[in-house]
Amino acid sequence: MLQARREIIARYFIERPIFASVISIVLVLCGSVAYFVLPTTQYPEIAPPTVEVSTVYPGANAELVRDTIAAPIEQQVSGVENAMFMSSQCTNDGRYRLIVTFAPGTDLNMAQVLTQVRVTLAMPILPDLVQREGVAVLKKSPAAMMIVNFKSEKSADGKPIHDETFLSNYATIQIRDELLRIDGVSDVDFIGQHDYSMRIWLDPEKMAAVNLIPADI
Repeated sequence: MLQARREIIARYFIERPIFASVISIVLVLCGSVAYFVLPTTQYPEIAPPTVEVSTVYPGANAELVRDTIAAPIEQQVSGVENAMFMSSQCTNDGRYRLIVTFAPGTDLNMAQVLTQVRVTLAMPILPDLVQREGVAVLKKSPAAMMIVNFKSEKSADGKPIHDETFLSNYATIQIRDELLRIDGVSDVDFIGQHDYSMRIWLDPEKMAAVNLIPADI
């Protein structure tokens, strides 16, 4: 029965070559248009999906970040559905970053929602400064789309006109936000980032004399 139906369909197109040609042309045109619209990749997606949890604790060192931020968040996120493993990083500038890797084939949007729910449970335990800064939960691909290097022009004596701190600060202010607005870009990371900073020493006796606290300054 199935073989007879196939023969009928084949005979229909053989006896109507113009109709078959029109269908072929339409398919070619649709494929040509889709080639410039549909997203394409060089290789299939084999890397497992990941979700990044990040925040900052101003003024804290790596040990304090580990005890006050990493411990409560990872305690809640541990065991999230379809998660395979986690890796975290605490730095001496108060930054915390947690990468949750999910099983291949997991819906990344659902993984982000599940991770966000677990992070919300840990929010009341986090320090007030961290709660005001907020905790970001972003879906990310472990594959890097592009790596860009910045270098400074050299002066007459052969030395760079701008140092690494200037280039890093320029990229942060002028370029990072523009790249984040591009469709498909989740985040922009800096390798060897340098930021301008200022250290201020406060005299507690003089502050107490005028009833000031560090938050006032």
